[in-house]
Amino acid sequence: MLNFRYKSAKDYIFDKEYTITERKLIDKAYSQFIWQMRLLGLTKWTKNKLDCDKWAWLFKAYLTVRNALSKRLHGLPIGILCYYIDGDRTRPHMINLYFHFTDGLLAISELEPQPNNGSKQLTQKERDSAWLVAF
Repeated sequence: MLNFRYKSAKDYIFDKEYTITERKLIDKAYSQFIWQMRLLGLTKWTKNKLDCDKWAWLFKAYLTVRNALSKRLHGLPIGILCYYIDGDRTRPHMINLYFHFTDGLLAISELEPQPNNGSKQLTQKERDSAWLVAF
């Protein structure tokens, strides 16, 4: 599925097994993540300090910690995705992506982890410009 959706991206998958959940769980976790970040005073993008890649790693780490404290047997399939905004090579960006079930069907979705964002759909041009996926 990754190779079909992000044709040019190099993908790295570090674990052999994941627990795939419903999309609702990721959406709820994102809301709680933003609430937690606001408690810490982390509410905005800061160049080279808390920019897009740091937000993506933070959300992945947040879900990893929450999941480690749960009863699930395996990690959640939440990864990072590097691509070019609007396919423009002068505008690199990093967000999260995840596998989930929606109405019983396996799907991949993207998520912009910075405050006031959440689930999103990349354009075909952006998906085609993706160069890295890591889980």
